[in-house]
Amino acid sequence: MADLNIFDFMITDLGEVMLVLYARDTPPHENPGVILDPEEHAIELFRTDNEAMTLEQVSDDVFKNLENEQTLLVCEINPNDADNPEEAEIVYAYEAEIIRDFNFEEEGTEEEGQPEQPDGPQYPNSY
Repeated sequence: MADLNIFDFMITDLGEVMLVLYARDTPPHENPGVILDPEEHAIELFRTDNEAMTLEQVSDDVFKNLENEQTLLVCEINPNDADNPEEAEIVYAYEAEIIRDFNFEEEGTEEEGQPEQPDGPQYPNSY
C-alpha cells in the first residue's frame, strides 16, 4: 500500500497548479478548501468536515502561481497504482477554494476560545 502522506504539485506551462495525492477512503466534502501559509511553506487542505491535511515543504513556485487564483485543482489517485503513478486511476478530481486573509497566529476569540474561521465552508478546529 502506498504512503498516503506523499503528495506532489504539477505546474503547467500556463502556471496552472494541480495538487496530486493518494485518494482517501472517504470522498471529499462538497466544499473543500485550502489555506495557504507561504511563510511556513505549508498548505492546509480541508477535504471533509473532519479531515484536515497539512502539506509541508511546498515550493515558492507553487505559492507564486496561486497568488491570483481562487481555487486549487486537486487530483486524488488510486493508491493501489503507486508502482505506476503515470498510469494511475483518478479517484477524485475537484477544486478546493483558496481561503485568503486567514491568520495562523490567532490565539482565539474570547467567547469561544477557538480561532475564528474564515467565511464560507466551515473547517475543523483541529489545528
